[in-house]
Amino acid sequence: MNKEKNAPIPLLIGVTGHRDILDADVPRVRKAIHSILSDYQSRFPNDKTILITMLSAGADLLAAEVALESGLEIIGLLPFDQELYLDDFPDEGELLRFQSALRFCSAVYTVPIDPRSSRDAVARPGGARDDQYALGGAFMARYSHALIAVWDGLDAGLRGGTADIVRMRLDAAGRPCPVHWVYASRKQSLLASPVPPERLPFDCEIARRDGECLIAELNATGSRSAIAADALCDARFGSKDFHGKLGELIKEFCDETGRKR
Repeated sequence: MNKEKNAPIPLLIGVTGHRDILDADVPRVRKAIHSILSDYQSRFPNDKTILITMLSAGADLLAAEVALESGLEIIGLLPFDQELYLDDFPDEGELLRFQSALRFCSAVYTVPIDPRSSRDAVARPGGARDDQYALGGAFMARYSHALIAVWDGLDAGLRGGTADIVRMRLDAAGRPCPVHWVYASRKQSLLASPVPPERLPFDCEIARRDGECLIAELNATGSRSAIAADALCDARFGSKDFHGKLGELIKEFCDETGRKR
């Protein structure tokens, strides 16, 4: 629990989602993300709602911009170092948005290279690069208090992809693990879950729907007491050095997870 009595708890809201959201869906997705973040701010006014994001093109950047517009702190979690990451932004507009969001992050962390891999391997498209996204996603799935998933409801089978991260989040046994599914179509896919969202590629009950914004809640949101008991709210995170401790945890988690693979 927090070291200081009644000290604000940092509520980490993770985000995952498609890079190629259909243009027509963007305004609604933006509104839905704003609604979710505002709800956490209003329900936990004495705590600090923080968005943690890998700042990828598409949903990640969109969520970062909405959070900043709402006056929230954002934390960047890059899957590999910035020099390599720039290659994942072939669109100049998305690159400029990434660089802008990066400047407004209160802290930026880099996922350590998987112990079985190397920087040279990660520099090339392929499994090693996908593994870095999966490591970052696994950390968010384990340590965020809630996850926003901007998703079409299908499983593309990509390691570290949206469906993979949602599944990891829902499988985080013994923890309050709400997932806020914001339905979004993709430019590159004609297939999608029915609207409003109904179909899932794995077994999970949809607990609540918001028809206007097409939000489906995949697990009930944890209460204030449940969130306070969460692993992230232990003594390490009750200190003033929250960002330093978070960096230590990211390295510890990614090193351990990489060795277990």
